[in-house]
Amino acid sequence: MMAKYNNKLNMASLVLAIFSFSLSFGQQKENFYKGHIAEKIFKKYQKIGLQTGISSLYVDNELNGMLFEFEKPRTFEIGLTYNFLQYEKLNFSVSAIYRTYNLKNYSNFKKEDSGYPVDIAGWLKIGPYFEYKLNTEMHYYFNLFNITIVNISVGPELTLARKIYGTTIAITENERAVGYTSVSDYNATTFFGANLSLGFNINTKPLLLQPFITYHYQPKNLFTKVVTTRNLRVSENTVTKHHVTGNYFLIGLKIIPSRDLF
Repeated sequence: MMAKYNNKLNMASLVLAIFSFSLSFGQQKENFYKGHIAEKIFKKYQKIGLQTGISSLYVDNELNGMLFEFEKPRTFEIGLTYNFLQYEKLNFSVSAIYRTYNLKNYSNFKKEDSGYPVDIAGWLKIGPYFEYKLNTEMHYYFNLFNITIVNISVGPELTLARKIYGTTIAITENERAVGYTSVSDYNATTFFGANLSLGFNINTKPLLLQPFITYHYQPKNLFTKVVTTRNLRVSENTVTKHHVTGNYFLIGLKIIPSRDLF
């Protein structure tokens, strides 16, 4: 409970820091604060830029006789974004993103279950996995208290994933399988979801910096592991499913050069 509270506190602190940073650099000679804000911004800055970020994928673990669970994987992503159309306060963009991540699971066999004199705990790192994302977003730019520009965006996202599979057997005791077997698989290779984002604008002479925070919702699970425990002395055999849901929370940055640079 304390860890969840600390994570929320850290995220609130990060949002406040980004907002404060945008305020300190938000003053500029050009008046972007009134009228057709999106059109004014992209007359000064290029329409194409770099996008990068770190996201945290959500996991869902069913309980079983032994303790087995996925830990929340964090991912790094990088790609390009193209702001192809502006109309008054609206901006429309498309982004092509590459991301990679590692899965990590934790398991713990109680000595009462395995017959060993001590508990047996272990961590297993799986991956890396590689994915490609394509998203289209509609951004609405607005003036916040005449001191900075904020944008809210929504849009669909397509994810292309490499299909994987495999089976693992854990430990044995006197030729008797004690532990679990696990079968891993992507539920599909193509996934659809939706993004909701909040962004800030830091206008400098050479670059437009756009830090942003995104929540992504995906109806279909990205990755599933089916775990079957075997020959446990107390808990006996159980079958559980463990999912990487595909939902994630992203902290990112877009870097767009000024038209004066090229």
